[in-house]
Amino acid sequence: MKKLIIYLFFATGLTFTSCDDFLVQNPTTQLDQVSAYSDGESANAMLNGLYSTLGNYDYFAYRYMHVLSVTSGAWTSTRANEIPLTSMQIQTNEVHVEKMYAAYYNTIGVANDILKNLPPSTVDKSTKDVIMGEAYFIRAMTYFNLVRQFGKVPLVVKPIEKFDSAHIARTDTALVNKQIISDLDSAFTLLPITSNAGRPKKMAALALKAKVYLTMAGNDPVSPYWQMAYDAALTAYNSKVYSMLRPFSAVFDIKNKNNAESIFEIQFGAAVNSLKLTNITLPLGTTLTPNSTGGTQWGKTRPNKEVYDLFALTYPGDPRIDATFLHTSYTKMDLVVKSKTLLVNIYPSTATTGTNGTLKANADDKEYPFIKKFLDPAITTEASSSNFIYYRYADLLLVLAEAANEINKTDEAIGYVNELLARARDKDGDFVADTDELSPAAWPLGLAKDEVRTKIMTERQIELCGEADEWYTFRRRGATYLKTIVDRHNAHPHVNKPTPAKYVYKYAATDNDILRSLKLPFPPAEINRNEAIQDNEQNFGY
Repeated sequence: MKKLIIYLFFATGLTFTSCDDFLVQNPTTQLDQVSAYSDGESANAMLNGLYSTLGNYDYFAYRYMHVLSVTSGAWTSTRANEIPLTSMQIQTNEVHVEKMYAAYYNTIGVANDILKNLPPSTVDKSTKDVIMGEAYFIRAMTYFNLVRQFGKVPLVVKPIEKFDSAHIARTDTALVNKQIISDLDSAFTLLPITSNAGRPKKMAALALKAKVYLTMAGNDPVSPYWQMAYDAALTAYNSKVYSMLRPFSAVFDIKNKNNAESIFEIQFGAAVNSLKLTNITLPLGTTLTPNSTGGTQWGKTRPNKEVYDLFALTYPGDPRIDATFLHTSYTKMDLVVKSKTLLVNIYPSTATTGTNGTLKANADDKEYPFIKKFLDPAITTEASSSNFIYYRYADLLLVLAEAANEINKTDEAIGYVNELLARARDKDGDFVADTDELSPAAWPLGLAKDEVRTKIMTERQIELCGEADEWYTFRRRGATYLKTIVDRHNAHPHVNKPTPAKYVYKYAATDNDILRSLKLPFPPAEINRNEAIQDNEQNFGY
């Protein structure tokens, strides 16, 4: 018999003492089952418990962004113990993946508890509707993450109350997607038109549904899901619930949390649940973070050189370059003697960096730019108050444009992208086309459908760079598209030096390597513990 404790138990917060015992429910808030849904205040406490799972270190606080970036084919980690992750040779038993998988089911377990136990409670209907709508939305979002990353996964839609029911087979992706759509339909019905900051509105469910349909369409030119994605995205677009913030850099300003462009973002605060992304994407001790005093893993999650080059080659002078990257150089600052500084040269600069007393550049700093979107200027050690933006209006515009193009509305698709590009070149955000605001230029009408498809896929990489979208974008259209990303990386001069720099790897590019990289390894610990999953049910190549 396989071990009794499996991830699905961890996920729902259940405990047991033997094979024959029923599991005892332990809600996230530690309230007992009777009082957990006794009134609106208690029910909202359960909902807050659900949101707290999203801010878990193993979910959005750290692993989601880090794992999906460095395994995408466009990023690297400057840590020697993460070479398998960052070289696209991820190991089957990778602990980052295993813990992220468990965190997903922890969230699903809390959502399931709410969706089962809230309906029969005496809580008033309006409160019930909002709480259940948000629970449906979060469960759908988490399953959407799971099915894209792992393919077939156990589909759990109610709390697990006994040992036998905890062993659930990997469910076909079509059925998981069907559940995701059903949950989003329920969320759309129940969610309010307007909501409190940081909570999904009614249109958030429809916007996410459009992205699910786009993913389901894959690379099939005649898939009916293109039309479904278009219809859902167009309705969300026409609702005018969301709009783009100007200038582009304002979207990521920590003062603009939950702005008009935000469809859904994960809430973080240094005193409660702290985002770790400032400290893994930016260097320690710079004039950008004048109060920083220490911490670990600073600046280890870095975009590859070809990612930066894509911006510069596609749209020279695009203001999004400076808003997205810390590049060329930065000013390093002594953590104790703040007046002591050193100019550190980084990509694309080829200049040599000197020293200033004890201040010197890390040896690997020059090899890559840094990502700047998660900057919290007030960060002191590791705790950032930045939010993680999961989905925003610019992404919805790109979903709408791609779907429109695939159903032969190519000029219409170009129009949606041009809205996005108009915001991008408006670097001062005044809605006036100044003489120096020329890049990125609008796309002309009349382009061929195939050309627009290619340009939209490139535009996704530019607009959404560093937002954990690359992993999905590179794989959504299958092995052929992922191969183009791998080949682009392998052709870059920094990969082909006689002696490549530290943390620069050439990706394996055989057909089997590419097929293997389409999914993350299914956690072997789940296979070992779950009696409904056979030992040979690992994802391809692992």
